[in-house]
Amino acid sequence: MSDLVAEPHRIVRRVTRLLIPVPPTASFLPKLRTVCRSNSGSQPHLHFAQDAWQPTGFMTNELFTDTAAGLSTHTVFTHVLVAKAALYRAVLDVFVRSREQFMTHLRPAEVARKIGCEEEETDHALRMLQQWGNLEATQDSAEAIALEEFYRSRFLYALSAPGEAAERALAVFDETVHQPGELQTAALRDIAEFLEVIRVLIENPEPDVAKLHTQLLALTERFRNLTNRAQAFMRDLQSTIQLHGVSVTQFLEYKQLLVDYLDRFLGDLVLATNEICQKILLLEQAGIRDQFRPVARRALADALLRTVEMEDQEVSRWEGCWHGLRRWFLGEANGSSQAEILRARARESHTSFTLHFAEYQ
Repeated sequence: MSDLVAEPHRIVRRVTRLLIPVPPTASFLPKLRTVCRSNSGSQPHLHFAQDAWQPTGFMTNELFTDTAAGLSTHTVFTHVLVAKAALYRAVLDVFVRSREQFMTHLRPAEVARKIGCEEEETDHALRMLQQWGNLEATQDSAEAIALEEFYRSRFLYALSAPGEAAERALAVFDETVHQPGELQTAALRDIAEFLEVIRVLIENPEPDVAKLHTQLLALTERFRNLTNRAQAFMRDLQSTIQLHGVSVTQFLEYKQLLVDYLDRFLGDLVLATNEICQKILLLEQAGIRDQFRPVARRALADALLRTVEMEDQEVSRWEGCWHGLRRWFLGEANGSSQAEILRARARESHTSFTLHFAEYQ
């Protein structure tokens, strides 16, 4: 027994490896306070702090000693899984909104006032978020008047680089989950126009790389939005077809609305696909692929250290974007294009909706 008490960290590691099937993260070891004798002095037992991460079905408290052992930087997402997730999200939302107003550093009292919470509880939340890597703290001596106040621990908090990245990721997640699917005929027209502008630019003897870069960014963003929203629409369409708990009148109205919507998109998709395919081929004849390296250099113009490897990676990224666009509209040599697949799925849904309508007659 004395050996067990003398080596508490070894016991912790053994216990957690037996009980925890998930990778440990760097912020939880402080929560596993100690391994010690019970009051009776007969057996060792574990003490956990209040904020130990305990989602249903698993728990982890072991510190990463080697960053290669797991994704240690991903502790910034821990706060969404703990019991006080709502408090942590409210605190971080204050920092995000303040950053939008160009206020980077906040005091605990300011955060507490904005979220309507006690300063002590807010200070504890700030320290936990700092441990998880969402926030970074710097010494605050601006309001110190007396010498003892100067040496008292006061901190200013700001979003860390991983914390900012996590907030952007969570914003994209929320947008993707809650954004309704659409079949964007306007996006098809925009893509055709972007391609035409790009063709005019690269046919110039000395293309304006800055304008070309801007147009390519706009093209890829519009295309990404089109494909994501179309995928969401088709994914949700099957559940829409099988409507339950609605009156016949409501179903008939919605059925006609959806059929008209699908008919309009299918017609626009056929016309737009033909036009876009022609523009893609014209751009390839004009040498669009030769412009990816100048565009890559323009994209890296503000980099502190620009290497050949970074430039090659950026060129590869643009080549991949172009290949994806080409494949979506033109397809591969041995397969259908994504536009054809989307058109087929839309037609199938149209038929399924019509057959389901017959059940109401």
